[in-house]
Amino acid sequence: MNGVAYLIAIKFKSVFGIEAIAYLAGVDKTRVSEWLEFRKGFTDEVVRRMRLALEIVDEFSRRNVSEPVARAWFEASRPELDDAPPLQFLKERPLEETKPILQGLAEALIDWQKM
Repeated sequence: MNGVAYLIAIKFKSVFGIEAIAYLAGVDKTRVSEWLEFRKGFTDEVVRRMRLALEIVDEFSRRNVSEPVARAWFEASRPELDDAPPLQFLKERPLEETKPILQGLAEALIDWQKM
Protein backbone atom coordinates (compact mmCIF):
# COMPACT_ATOMS: atom_id res chain seq x y z
CA MET A 1 0.00 0.00 0.00
CA ASN A 2 1.46 3.33 -0.96
CA GLY A 3 1.56 6.35 1.33
CA VAL A 4 -1.50 8.00 -0.18
CA ALA A 5 -3.61 4.86 0.24
CA TYR A 6 -2.45 4.56 3.84
CA LEU A 7 -3.42 8.18 4.57
CA ILE A 8 -6.83 7.62 2.98
CA ALA A 9 -7.35 4.56 5.16
CA ILE A 10 -6.32 6.43 8.32
CA LYS A 11 -8.60 9.37 7.53
CA PHE A 12 -11.50 7.03 6.67
CA LYS A 13 -10.98 5.22 9.96
CA SER A 14 -11.05 8.51 11.88
CA VAL A 15 -14.39 9.47 10.30
CA PHE A 16 -16.21 6.15 10.00
CA GLY A 17 -14.36 3.73 12.26
CA ILE A 18 -12.58 0.47 11.64
CA GLU A 19 -15.89 -1.40 11.28
CA ALA A 20 -16.76 0.61 8.17
CA ILE A 21 -13.40 -0.22 6.57
CA ALA A 22 -13.95 -3.90 7.36
CA TYR A 23 -17.43 -3.67 5.85
CA LEU A 24 -16.22 -2.03 2.63
CA ALA A 25 -13.32 -4.49 2.32
CA GLY A 26 -15.39 -7.56 3.20
CA VAL A 27 -13.02 -8.62 5.99
CA ASP A 28 -13.03 -8.61 9.79
CA LYS A 29 -11.71 -5.80 11.99
CA THR A 30 -8.63 -7.81 12.95
CA ARG A 31 -7.57 -8.00 9.31
CA VAL A 32 -8.04 -4.24 8.89
CA SER A 33 -5.95 -3.60 12.01
CA GLU A 34 -3.18 -5.76 10.54
CA TRP A 35 -3.39 -3.91 7.22
CA LEU A 36 -3.10 -0.56 8.99
CA GLU A 37 -0.24 -1.73 11.21
CA PHE A 38 1.81 -3.12 8.34
CA ARG A 39 0.63 -0.53 5.78
CA LYS A 40 -0.41 -3.12 3.23
CA GLY A 41 -3.37 -5.20 2.16
CA PHE A 42 -5.97 -2.73 0.93
CA THR A 43 -7.03 -3.31 -2.66
CA ASP A 44 -7.11 -0.38 -5.06
CA GLU A 45 -10.88 -0.79 -5.30
CA VAL A 46 -11.40 -0.40 -1.54
CA VAL A 47 -9.08 2.62 -1.49
CA ARG A 48 -11.06 4.24 -4.33
CA ARG A 49 -14.31 3.66 -2.44
CA MET A 50 -12.87 5.13 0.77
CA ARG A 51 -11.56 8.10 -1.23
CA LEU A 52 -15.02 8.79 -2.69
CA ALA A 53 -16.61 8.68 0.75
CA LEU A 54 -13.98 11.10 2.08
CA GLU A 55 -14.48 13.45 -0.88
CA ILE A 56 -18.16 13.63 0.03
CA VAL A 57 -17.36 14.16 3.72
CA ASP A 58 -14.94 16.94 2.75
CA GLU A 59 -17.61 18.57 0.59
CA PHE A 60 -20.04 18.36 3.50
CA SER A 61 -17.43 20.02 5.70
CA ARG A 62 -16.80 22.83 3.20
CA ARG A 63 -20.55 23.46 3.14
CA ASN A 64 -20.90 23.51 6.96
CA VAL A 65 -22.39 20.05 7.39
CA SER A 66 -20.88 18.53 10.53
CA GLU A 67 -18.92 15.29 10.50
CA PRO A 68 -21.47 13.48 12.72
CA VAL A 69 -24.25 14.47 10.29
CA ALA A 70 -22.13 13.32 7.35
CA ARG A 71 -21.42 9.99 9.05
CA ALA A 72 -25.11 9.52 9.88
CA TRP A 73 -26.00 10.29 6.26
CA PHE A 74 -23.73 7.45 5.09
CA GLU A 75 -25.26 5.02 7.60
CA ALA A 76 -28.98 5.82 7.25
CA SER A 77 -31.31 4.12 4.78
CA ARG A 78 -32.05 6.28 1.75
CA PRO A 79 -35.27 5.80 -0.23
CA GLU A 80 -33.43 6.99 -3.37
CA LEU A 81 -31.15 3.96 -3.01
CA ASP A 82 -33.95 1.40 -2.52
CA ASP A 83 -33.62 1.94 1.25
CA ALA A 84 -29.92 1.07 1.30
CA PRO A 85 -27.56 3.31 3.25
CA PRO A 86 -25.00 5.14 1.07
CA LEU A 87 -22.16 3.10 2.60
CA GLN A 88 -23.84 -0.13 1.49
CA PHE A 89 -24.54 1.34 -1.95
CA LEU A 90 -20.88 2.36 -2.17
CA LYS A 91 -19.78 -1.18 -1.33
CA GLU A 92 -22.15 -3.09 -3.59
CA ARG A 93 -22.41 -1.05 -6.78
CA PRO A 94 -19.85 -0.29 -9.49
CA LEU A 95 -17.87 2.78 -8.49
CA GLU A 96 -18.41 4.61 -11.78
CA GLU A 97 -22.17 4.26 -11.23
CA THR A 98 -22.01 5.06 -7.53
CA LYS A 99 -20.05 8.30 -7.66
CA PRO A 100 -22.54 10.57 -9.48
CA ILE A 101 -25.50 9.17 -7.55
CA LEU A 102 -23.93 9.67 -4.13
CA GLN A 103 -22.60 13.11 -5.06
CA GLY A 104 -26.09 14.13 -6.18
CA LEU A 105 -27.68 12.89 -2.97
CA ALA A 106 -25.00 14.66 -0.93
CA GLU A 107 -25.71 17.89 -2.79
CA ALA A 108 -29.41 17.46 -1.96
CA LEU A 109 -28.55 17.19 1.74
CA ILE A 110 -26.38 20.30 1.51
CA ASP A 111 -29.22 22.22 -0.18
CA TRP A 112 -31.67 20.97 2.45
CA GLN A 113 -29.35 22.07 5.27
CA LYS A 114 -29.33 25.62 3.82
CA MET A 115 -33.09 25.97 4.21
